[in-house]
Amino acid sequence: MKLVLAAVSGILMAVAGPQGSQPVVVHQVMKQAILPHNQVLADLSTQAMDDDGKPDASKLGAAEWQKLIGAATAMREGAMKLATTPQLAVALAGDKLQDEGSPGSATREQMQKGIDADRKGFTEQSQALVDALDAVLAAANAKDATKLLEASGRVDETCQSCHARFWYPPQG
Repeated sequence: MKLVLAAVSGILMAVAGPQGSQPVVVHQVMKQAILPHNQVLADLSTQAMDDDGKPDASKLGAAEWQKLIGAATAMREGAMKLATTPQLAVALAGDKLQDEGSPGSATREQMQKGIDADRKGFTEQSQALVDALDAVLAAANAKDATKLLEASGRVDETCQSCHARFWYPPQG
């Protein structure tokens, strides 16, 4: 029992970081854990369809299913970090954000203010992504193309919802 508690404590410290630690940088998590792996997820989900656009698990071999599991796992770890870390920063000083300040998008300061003002909402959005990725992992482990397409659609909807809410908020 003590060993289990020590292991859980160690995991929680690794996720949350030590007191006074640097914030998790949303832009870095997106660039390193979410975006590249989301492209793999999208490509393999598309590949798991027949010529008529219907789910077809036979279109993916063992290597593709494993690659899908790896991508979903990496995305899930990034989303979990966003959902559970108490301190978030949109970006590091000097980071160039795509579309920052252009018409229809916000500046990093506006994004930070939006996340800070609705941290509960940001956490809920991040947790919704974790949940959608859990469904992707379940589908991939079962090699179920129908469930994969449903789950990857949930991932896409969740990302779009969060971006509309926090990354491209209405300018007023």
